[in-house]
Amino acid sequence: MREFVRKELGSVNDLIVDLRREFKNADVTNSRSLRPNQIKNVFKNLGIAVPEDDIGTLFKEVDYDKSGKIDIDELIHFMTMNQSGMTARAAQVVMNIKGSQRISLKDLKVMFD
Repeated sequence: MREFVRKELGSVNDLIVDLRREFKNADVTNSRSLRPNQIKNVFKNLGIAVPEDDIGTLFKEVDYDKSGKIDIDELIHFMTMNQSGMTARAAQVVMNIKGSQRISLKDLKVMFD
């Protein structure tokens, strides 16, 4: 049963839905892109603690135009791409993020109702 709950709540599709929602909430200026501190808050709001160094690693890999901002499509592409296309450090960051999702009481109620 634990494996089932972990698989259901930790799926990539759930992460994408959550990322889109929190990204939109953080994008108060509707610029469709976020800076590193805003991305850190996106993950924090998802219950995922991402250290500053890991945010920096994410930006080095995702911010293709080096604008200092990333948009939601870049972030989702990065989070779901085959990890063989990433640096070893970036792959580790993604694995840490995917493995850090918290299960809320609401999620459990949905699963067992």
